[in-house]
Amino acid sequence: MAIERKIEMQFGERLKKARMALGVTQEKVAADIHVSRQTISSWENERSYPDINALILLSNYYQLSLDILLKEDNGMVEEIKRKEELVKINRVWGISYAINLVLAGLMLISSFIKSENFNMGTGIQVIVIIVMLLNMALLVMVTLEKNKLKNSNKNIWETKSKLIKGLLLLAGLFSAAGIVLIRSDFPQGYHVFGLGTGMLAGGLLFFGIKKFLTRNDQ
Repeated sequence: MAIERKIEMQFGERLKKARMALGVTQEKVAADIHVSRQTISSWENERSYPDINALILLSNYYQLSLDILLKEDNGMVEEIKRKEELVKINRVWGISYAINLVLAGLMLISSFIKSENFNMGTGIQVIVIIVMLLNMALLVMVTLEKNKLKNSNKNIWETKSKLIKGLLLLAGLFSAAGIVLIRSDFPQGYHVFGLGTGMLAGGLLFFGIKKFLTRNDQ
C-alpha cells in the first residue's frame, strides 16, 4: 500500500506558484496590491516577508487560506512577530525622545528667561537633568533592542555594546559637570554653559549611537 506523504511548501514557493497559476506577472501583482515589483520578488525568494496587512492582501488576491500561509512557514511567523515588536519599540522610542526634547526646552527657557511666573529653582533643575539622563538611558536601551531585532550578528553586537558603554560614561561625566555648574554660585552665563555641556553630551551620545547602530543595517 502506498504511503501518502504531505509535502509542505515554503511561503515564497507557494506565492510564486499561486501567481503563475493565475497567469500574472510580478509587475501586475505589485500594481494591484500597491507595492513595488522588487517587493514581490523579495517575498517569492524569501529575502523578506510581508507584514500582516500585506499578507491579508495576498491571501485575498491569490485566494489562499490565511491560516495556511501563517502556519506553513515558521520564518514568516517570526518575521511578523519581529515587525510587531519593532512597532512597539518605535512607539516607546518616540515618546521617550519627545519627553527629552520638552525637558530640554524647559531648561533652556528657564536659563534665558528671568520671570517670577516661570522660574525653575536649582533643585528642580537638578531633578529635570536627572530625569533627562535616565530617559537617555531608556533611549539607549530601546535603540539597542531595536537593533537587536534587526541584527543577529553577535560579534558585531558585542563590539557595539562596548562602544556604547564608553559613550555612556563620557556623557555621564559631562552631564555631571553641567549639574555641578548649575548648582554653583557662578554667574548665570556659567549656569547656561554647564547645562549646555550636559545637553550637548547627551545629544552627541544619542546621535553617535544611532549612527553606529544603523551603519551596518543600510
